[in-house]
Amino acid sequence: MDFFNEIMKFGDIFESQETIDELKDISDEIKKYDVYDVLARISGLNLMPHNQNKSVLLDSLIAGIICEEENTYNSTYKMSAGKFKKLIGKINETNLALSIDPNENAFYQNVMLMDNYTVFNGIDNTPAYNLQMLIDILFNYENDFPKEYNQKIGRLMMLILGLSEEIARKISIKECEIASDEGKYVVIPDSEKVKEYAECVVFDEQRIQLFLKDYSDLLEEIIMPFGSGNVGSMNNRPFYSKPFVRNCRDNTIILLNVSLLPNFLFFQALKIASEFGIKDKVINRYNNYVWRDCRKSLEALGHHKIKESMLGIELINNAYYKECIVNVYNNQLMLTVFVCDDACNGVQREHNKKLNNGLPILHKVPPKRDYGRYFCIMAEKGGTSHGGLTEKLSPFFHAKKQEVNAYGR
Repeated sequence: MDFFNEIMKFGDIFESQETIDELKDISDEIKKYDVYDVLARISGLNLMPHNQNKSVLLDSLIAGIICEEENTYNSTYKMSAGKFKKLIGKINETNLALSIDPNENAFYQNVMLMDNYTVFNGIDNTPAYNLQMLIDILFNYENDFPKEYNQKIGRLMMLILGLSEEIARKISIKECEIASDEGKYVVIPDSEKVKEYAECVVFDEQRIQLFLKDYSDLLEEIIMPFGSGNVGSMNNRPFYSKPFVRNCRDNTIILLNVSLLPNFLFFQALKIASEFGIKDKVINRYNNYVWRDCRKSLEALGHHKIKESMLGIELINNAYYKECIVNVYNNQLMLTVFVCDDACNGVQREHNKKLNNGLPILHKVPPKRDYGRYFCIMAEKGGTSHGGLTEKLSPFFHAKKQEVNAYGR
């Protein structure tokens, strides 16, 4: 039994055909109204800390709307506040609400690229950290990446981070009370607040064009067209790689979810790297940099690397999987495993094999070290991977009363 694949199947329970049909009925109802106004209002709800963990619901509705052909939305009639509240209430009643977990992340964090910028974390584990590590290897340390590549991705990052910071300032994020909500339903403020949040996610397209004038192809890379016919899944909506839609009626673009921006920049950095033939090089540099940073953090916590050769152990160190053994207190050891995805979500089975390989290593630990730890660091790049123990490894830890730590970065 592949434990990780079984976990992935749970998404089908929450997004069954019944749920998809319910979302289709809701999007059909929206055809009576100004679709761009409705999209902006839905997206604006992500700017409330109460809704940080509700993007599963909001994103599903957005995906259902934009998968339809744009010419099916001809109305310019504005939806009333009461009708909009009922529409969101219908999403809250779907099975998708059962998939919502209590929020565990900071609502926003800063990243630095020549200046400080605010980014919104949403439900992803460490988007701000991941983006900062990427910025560091591209712009803060010497590298041999093509100058044209750094200039192009740098221009896009400055635009997107600027828009994120602009939104944060408009809602006075650093002055408002961050009140997390552990419920499973989207919270709707009064109509004036809904309007205010909606205005924050709408930008003048000409302004964006001027900023990207030297890289006009990037504009189409950020705009998701209507009519794909595909709503995707809970883990991957089509607009996650293009988080804006164009409103041709008034020449504006609408940001569909502010918390997508950090991962979107990571995605684009690798996509553009592919165009320059350096994707693997960027990924390897990133993995090595994060591994070094994690090692520094362990050192700061008092977990120092020991010479595994003294124990007769040979550790693995390659591009996507690294190991080291560190001390814990005076008489314990911790096997630290660093697992990297390939930015395509395609190496999970190989990761499972590597995690199982930790078993013989711990068997080689001297008998007096009767209490070991297994610490797994996962370097993700916006995909979906899972940390934990496979069925072969789990019994060993429980039988030997080992302590297991899984940490995702």
